[in-house]
Amino acid sequence: MTFWINQLIVAAHNYINVFIDAYKIKTFKTLGKNVKHGINLAAYLGTISILVFIHSDSWWYRTNFIFSALVQRQLTFDIPLNISRKLPWHYQSTAEPPRAVMDKIERWVFPSNDGKLIATVYLILFCITIGVQITFF
Repeated sequence: MTFWINQLIVAAHNYINVFIDAYKIKTFKTLGKNVKHGINLAAYLGTISILVFIHSDSWWYRTNFIFSALVQRQLTFDIPLNISRKLPWHYQSTAEPPRAVMDKIERWVFPSNDGKLIATVYLILFCITIGVQITFF
């Protein structure tokens, strides 16, 4: 049960971050500033860390939850942010080089920068983590 509650907390964190970043992107573009991706990453990793260490002593559970939270982020943050910015849901940054760590990793793993493919892979990985949770925990 804890896994599911933690997933909802992580999703809520992501949706709140969507609203904040959508506002920042709209405002900062007019000011010539950029969103601070490092702050977002630190806040997200902080949320995940707190949930992991409060709710489990199992190394396997922790590993599965951390991985699921990271792939869930791409589904519950990137897609809603794109939609809130009135971009295609599968939009991927075209910045060269990308500024965000995850964008850099995605560009390395998916050189085509195909947002539909990237989202599909994240969805499959998320489903696998759910399957692992149901099967083993």
